[in-house]
Amino acid sequence: NLALDSFVFLPEKNFNSMFAGLAKLTLVVKDTVETANEVYSSGHELERVASARTEVFVNVEASNDPPSIHVPGEVYGRSRANDPHNLHVVAVRTAHMDEDAELSLAGAAIKDVDSDESLTRLMELTLVAGYGTISAPSDASVTILLEDWSTDSNEHRVRLQGSKALVNEALSMLVFKPVKNFNGATQILYRICDNGPVEVTSFGFDQRNANKLCHEVTQPVQVAAVNDAPTWVVPAFPLVVAEDETYSFRDILSIDDVDAGTGNMYVEIAVEYGTLTAFMVPSSVQILNGGTAENEQAILVDGPLAAVNVLLDNLVYAPPEGWNTDKSGQTDAISLMVDDQGHSGSPLGDGLQNLGLKATASVILVVVRGVNHAPTLELPNAEYRSMPCSSLAGQEAFDNEIAPVTDEFVCTSITSVPEFHVKEDVPTAITGVVVHDIDVTPTDVILGNMRVNLSVLHGPVSI
Repeated sequence: NLALDSFVFLPEKNFNSMFAGLAKLTLVVKDTVETANEVYSSGHELERVASARTEVFVNVEASNDPPSIHVPGEVYGRSRANDPHNLHVVAVRTAHMDEDAELSLAGAAIKDVDSDESLTRLMELTLVAGYGTISAPSDASVTILLEDWSTDSNEHRVRLQGSKALVNEALSMLVFKPVKNFNGATQILYRICDNGPVEVTSFGFDQRNANKLCHEVTQPVQVAAVNDAPTWVVPAFPLVVAEDETYSFRDILSIDDVDAGTGNMYVEIAVEYGTLTAFMVPSSVQILNGGTAENEQAILVDGPLAAVNVLLDNLVYAPPEGWNTDKSGQTDAISLMVDDQGHSGSPLGDGLQNLGLKATASVILVVVRGVNHAPTLELPNAEYRSMPCSSLAGQEAFDNEIAPVTDEFVCTSITSVPEFHVKEDVPTAITGVVVHDIDVTPTDVILGNMRVNLSVLHGPVSI
């Protein structure tokens, strides 16, 4: 009786009567001591033993067991050296990924023995991602169950309610994606909570009581830098430039590279017909093609991103003299190329050339709009002088365009015209009078018309 008075009953782990029924204890008492008053038949061959048997039913009340969440990379250790079965998580290895990639959360899973006992038991999963977002494919059913409750611009918080099976299914679909151009150390926090010891059919977020049990794990993540290609900021439409005028690229032409850092950029700018002039070249920018960046058809430079942008902001285009798109039937083209020389913005330094060079090209089309130049008149033996370009009659005058000395038109003015001597009543032919118009092409001569007015003070004139 003394021994029975100290008797202790311990149910097996996670057993309770709510889901498994009553526990049964069977007690058997045997008496093996013979007494003088006992009478046995001569044919009784068994050992003379007396016994008593009884059964006791025990109601084992359920208690709320804490849920747990496990992620890939967990490192386990023993809490006691003499207990090989008592293992617990002592660390979580860092997950590694590239900045433009996605990290799958598949492999993470929750456990809860109470949920195994009831398929309707609800769980709440909370995920907090630093410098990134948690999402599921748009066609995944779990997407509509995610609730975003982020409060910090540098982290993304989502939570999900459902059964253990649903939460584990969601974890197999979810992915972490770093914010654009982020690289470095961050983390994902996993937190799982049950709904307490009672069976409920809804999970109110305001039920923050001591009966609810939670478990959380933090997964370190290292995001490796990836070399992003540089980009050009160029006009969206072709440029329109008036003939013989210039065009400034101020505020409309630049390069960008999110991970260039302090590294140099290599830039090539070339024009097909016209010329380019950089009116400001910072001292940190090197002209590589030996020119002065003045009236060049190609400019090759190397320098820091900000300094190169200063040069581009002070770049001016000039079409060829007297050239336009209408007359030539062609547009001019400015080709652009930028090479980041492998700079990645990695915190390990810009010397990581193994990340690869990234180059980006672009083209700006230029439409040179023709200007209607006034026609000019060439008179025999007329004398000319230089600027300004107006004669006594207010007309522009140019040297003879077919003169063998030069093919260019030089602006001059008529200063005097010699007298014509004719005889009275005798028709006289005046030769050597020529009309010039630099806008007229050979096709225009055939298909187009010029209007010439002839008048004399005394007498008729005819052609």
